[in-house]
Amino acid sequence: MLHCIDDRATNNTSITEEADTNDSCRTKTLFMDLLKPIYQQWHLRKLLILAKEDVPCDRETNHDLDQRQVKRRSLKLTDIICFYYYMLRIFSSLNPSIGPLPILNMLSFTPGFLVDLWGTLEISIFGQTGQKSQEPEHVKQLAGSSSGEQISSTRQRRNTKDTPKKWANVLHKITGKSNDADDTNLSDSLTSENSNDDALILWDIETMRQGSEGIGKDVMHMLHLFCAIYGHLLLVLDDIEFYEKQIPFTLEQQRKIASALNTFVYNSFLQNSGSGNKPLIDVTVRCLNLLYERDSRHRFCPSSLWLSPARTGRIPIAAAARAHEAAFASLVGTTSGIPTRSSVLTTVPHVYPFEERSRIHRDSHSSRSYR
Repeated sequence: MLHCIDDRATNNTSITEEADTNDSCRTKTLFMDLLKPIYQQWHLRKLLILAKEDVPCDRETNHDLDQRQVKRRSLKLTDIICFYYYMLRIFSSLNPSIGPLPILNMLSFTPGFLVDLWGTLEISIFGQTGQKSQEPEHVKQLAGSSSGEQISSTRQRRNTKDTPKKWANVLHKITGKSNDADDTNLSDSLTSENSNDDALILWDIETMRQGSEGIGKDVMHMLHLFCAIYGHLLLVLDDIEFYEKQIPFTLEQQRKIASALNTFVYNSFLQNSGSGNKPLIDVTVRCLNLLYERDSRHRFCPSSLWLSPARTGRIPIAAAARAHEAAFASLVGTTSGIPTRSSVLTTVPHVYPFEERSRIHRDSHSSRSYR
């Protein structure tokens, strides 16, 4: 009889749990249906029109029934950004299988929204004057030529005007004595620009030097949403759009984005930011790595941009090797996932010059072999 009672109690418990699970699924499905307009372009366009027309909206300032007040103020782009930031988090919770993918698809391919979002974020990071500031001319030339803009036009002119020299150039290349002035000048300028202290300072963005601990809530919302959208778009954006058509951003804007994210991510790791900032750091790291992969395939940034955050206060090689070893070992076990100094080499190793990275890996491998 006791066995029967235990079995019946177990069955009742399992039935109750199954019923709770079904209720939870139905509730989530209901919420997803109610929120369906959120990831429709017409809904976003309507909000953007209201923001541009400066239409006043009612807003409750206190949810207490006795002290509730209604304040009228205009809808702004920052309000829309904040709204979709929280929608990303809500959709991730309601539907873990696809997460915020419907919203990201809609936001990525709504014309002008990502550009407007970066324009607002750019002012917050660089200021009004920084938005209009121009890069040094040599940076534009070397990065522009590396992206293929000037190389393609130069080669077209060479094909029409320098046909008699064509076979001579081929012979030079076969013998290893290529006289392609554009390619040699490009590689020389990119490597020599490496050691320029002024260039390193140029790409170390002051407002991002405190990492995730040094930005306000509004900037955090904008940065998170921007990196989530742009990281999603970079997966499908081809090189012709990125380098030649320069859609959605010019190469100068791409360098600004890369420098801001690079400084932010490095200093967030250096400051050992808490777990509360992990979602923000995850999306910025993802977007930064996608930009770095793009640059590795086809240069559009000077080398100093990637090295600039670690130009001062860099971890010594011996300490970095030990930190790298600890981070490598932690991959086997379970970790809290909180960014630490040891994460720099495993997540954003490009902030160290190649020679230093080689020595760090060599020292780390030697210490493991010695043990």
